[in-house]
Amino acid sequence: MLGRGGGRGRAPHTLKTDLLLRLANQLMASSFDVTSAWQPAAGVDGLEEAFLHVIRVYRRHAAVRRALAEVATYDSAVRDYFTAELNQFTDWTVKVLRAEQEAGRTPAALDPVSATRIIVTGGERALTDQVTSADAASDPAFARELAHTWWHGVYRRPGT
Repeated sequence: MLGRGGGRGRAPHTLKTDLLLRLANQLMASSFDVTSAWQPAAGVDGLEEAFLHVIRVYRRHAAVRRALAEVATYDSAVRDYFTAELNQFTDWTVKVLRAEQEAGRTPAALDPVSATRIIVTGGERALTDQVTSADAASDPAFARELAHTWWHGVYRRPGT
């Protein structure tokens, strides 16, 4: 009977979208809090810890993460929400990379915008795959490999 009642109710689709977005807010806020707390001074080990923490958050909300990925393919409100949330991660990462370049710790030849698109979008996809498809016992190894990929592939890439 959702959505019926002489115009008083909301369509079931809208109610489901609203619920998914409320649940997604918890997931995305938690993971952004973790990742934005990491600073390059913490090194690759700190990045590994941050990713492992994000994996734990994602595992607690795996059904929400899976629903976000699915619903974003056909619901523009969810897609726009998810894009805005990823932009928050992207903006933060570009800012950190530029600061690292200015400090001379990340190569000047690195393109922060392109590198960020690769690591944030690719990292998000990989994290989602890990928590929805892989055994939790592999989480520490996954976090380590993701951290080293970011660190050595972008943050501390040998000069180019």
